[in-house]
Amino acid sequence: MRKALALQVTALCLLSLAWGCTGARTLPHRAKELALSRDGAGRALGGSAAAGGSGSDSKPPLLKRHHSQPIQFNNGSDLGNLTFDYYQALDIYYFATAAYCTASNIDAWDSGRKALIHPDVEAVVAYNTTVPLLWNIEKAPVLFFILYYPKNDTIVLSFQGTQGDSMGDWVDDFMFAMGTPPDTWGWPSGEDLDVDLRIEDGFAYAWDELRDQAFNLTTTLMDTYPSAKYMVTGHSLGGALASLA
Repeated sequence: MRKALALQVTALCLLSLAWGCTGARTLPHRAKELALSRDGAGRALGGSAAAGGSGSDSKPPLLKRHHSQPIQFNNGSDLGNLTFDYYQALDIYYFATAAYCTASNIDAWDSGRKALIHPDVEAVVAYNTTVPLLWNIEKAPVLFFILYYPKNDTIVLSFQGTQGDSMGDWVDDFMFAMGTPPDTWGWPSGEDLDVDLRIEDGFAYAWDELRDQAFNLTTTLMDTYPSAKYMVTGHSLGGALASLA
């Protein structure tokens, strides 16, 4: 029975993966171009200087071709003064993508786009483990890292998303059944909130494996940098875990 169920889940995951791979994917902008197009304050530089040349054939820097100034958005209808900052969004994006590196690579923080875009980070710690699923037939790898970014005085907590070559992650994503948060999480009950709280089982299992380490590492950095802001991010499965954090 268990083997049959595992085979059915595996077949479903493979079909979904094949369907997803049929779509065209656009590579992200090259990190080096992006870094060269910004000064220390995050502003776009002039076209010829950033492009490394002069004359009419020189293209403007990457960001200048899109948004030479940060986009500000405020709909005026939110008590929290809802705004959008382009460069802050870029920071969040790059920290989210960095979570797809291995734990040892993240701990070193000395290679790849993450080191180019954010070279001066401190107190980097990566943590990874596995989530047992389907009566321990399958295990899903999960990872997060936390660091301090002195340039913006920010503590960053970032969760890794679904690994395309990990069957365990796909099984985790397809565990659609909705359950209530465990009492050990200390969340308010549905009765307290007058709402029926439900979380997808796969996301709940993954967060349950990470929450103690994430909490302990986060509070340690908050004690070390008491004035720092706090940023939580992640993509795909990592986005679900970030929302639970």
